[in-house]
Amino acid sequence: GTVWAAGDGGVAYWSSGRWVIVDAHAASAVEVDREGTVWVAGTESSCDIWSLRPSGSGWTRTSAECPFSFGGGVVHAMAVDGRGALWVGAGGFVRNALARYADGRWEATEARAGLPDDLTVTVRGVTANGDVWIGFQRASGGHATARFDGMVWTVISLSDVADMPVAVAPDGAMWASAIGRYDWKGLEDSHPSVVPPLTPL
Repeated sequence: GTVWAAGDGGVAYWSSGRWVIVDAHAASAVEVDREGTVWVAGTESSCDIWSLRPSGSGWTRTSAECPFSFGGGVVHAMAVDGRGALWVGAGGFVRNALARYADGRWEATEARAGLPDDLTVTVRGVTANGDVWIGFQRASGGHATARFDGMVWTVISLSDVADMPVAVAPDGAMWASAIGRYDWKGLEDSHPSVVPPLTPL
């Protein structure tokens, strides 16, 4: 239930009415797994990743930097799936901008969703059953949202405009903006004539 934040001033959590900085390095994203390990994406390179673990009254910092580059794209979203793997997505006009880190090894995910020309990947979140959701811009034009069920990627939506920010519900549904949601049946839009507001959940 602890709130974490990442930014130019480093990585911090909110406790007793104040922010406690645990790492002063500039960061672009932060994610906490079920074991309490804090994963951080830095800003110095396209895949500058490290972990922070509680150690007595302090924190232990361990580098997990990728052995490959996202072509200069900055990591801006991460998520840990039900199997404990860390998923990392990079922004900017870069190809193959999604990677997975598990058991101390990195894997570049190049053929996600069957669309090899995708760019600017955003890791949207992980559902209770372990599905990984991403959004990405296609080099051929437009945007897409896809889901990984542990075996295959499935494109859920294709659009001429970027999908709105989303949030994962406890029942596994994926909500887009404030008016519709994705579930296993597809997109449910209660107000099709209304343009979703640019408001994250």
